[in-house]
Amino acid sequence: MPTFKDFERGAERYFRSCKFLSDNTVSQKKLVYSYLKEFLKGKENEPITVETMMDFRNSLSDFKATTINKYMSQLRSMFSWMEETGYWNGANPVRQTLKVRSPEHQIKKVLNDTDLFRISHMNEIAPSQDRVTLRRKAVVMILLTSAIRESELIAIRPVDLDWERGTIYIAKGKGDKDRTVLFSEPAQAAVMAYMDLSRPKKATDTDPLFISSERFGIVGICRKTVMRDVKEFVKQLTGRTDISPHCLRHTSARQMISAGVPIAEIQALLGHASTTMTEHYAKLLAPDVAPIKSAAEVFNKKSM
Repeated sequence: MPTFKDFERGAERYFRSCKFLSDNTVSQKKLVYSYLKEFLKGKENEPITVETMMDFRNSLSDFKATTINKYMSQLRSMFSWMEETGYWNGANPVRQTLKVRSPEHQIKKVLNDTDLFRISHMNEIAPSQDRVTLRRKAVVMILLTSAIRESELIAIRPVDLDWERGTIYIAKGKGDKDRTVLFSEPAQAAVMAYMDLSRPKKATDTDPLFISSERFGIVGICRKTVMRDVKEFVKQLTGRTDISPHCLRHTSARQMISAGVPIAEIQALLGHASTTMTEHYAKLLAPDVAPIKSAAEVFNKKSM
């Protein structure tokens, strides 16, 4: 029966065949591959069975059901490719029965008005010129006021920022679609402080906006860094430990929906393929105040 060693050899060939997939899709597949590799560390010569993959699925219990299913689906497609091309001499161990049942979609973890006030008044509450703190504030302010995904944040370059128009160009977002989102005044102020005092001077306008460290060259931050930056920054100012990057996206959507920004505009800003998901957000987030003209008015008036 094939082992992880066999899967590893097949994976090398598989990733070479992925040149027609988006960078984000390949990155996701490599991520779940790394999780499986870590899970099977020390067991590389043991057979990979349905039971093995069930145990691996169960090890992902900290993730949402939708995320687990996405990861398992990516592995299933990898095994299927290897079966068809002769790199896996056995049945696909990732069965459809391993799918986790998703609970009804709920949006509970968003920043409240007090949280938003404390974050927007950081300079008075907890002033800091620390390099990491400056980066964390810029990360949070962009996510909070633009409603972009963390993968989209990681890909932003200074050349994508239009300071005069107050926009950020998102290249190849989810579904390989380009779009333009809000670059609010509060986000501009935070990014400017970060670029002046924290971003490495060697970094160019075509390098990633957010740099992890200069020790290994100019390298952009990864998803784990974005998660840590958001959690640490929000915890420092609000005491909350339940806020992730995606929670900031939900918070941003709530602010726009509650302010009455038209669903079609919110759909464009969020990068939803249709208004169905945007309308689902609207239903869950319960708008409660009168309409205003645009997302820019929502966030710029808050003096974040």
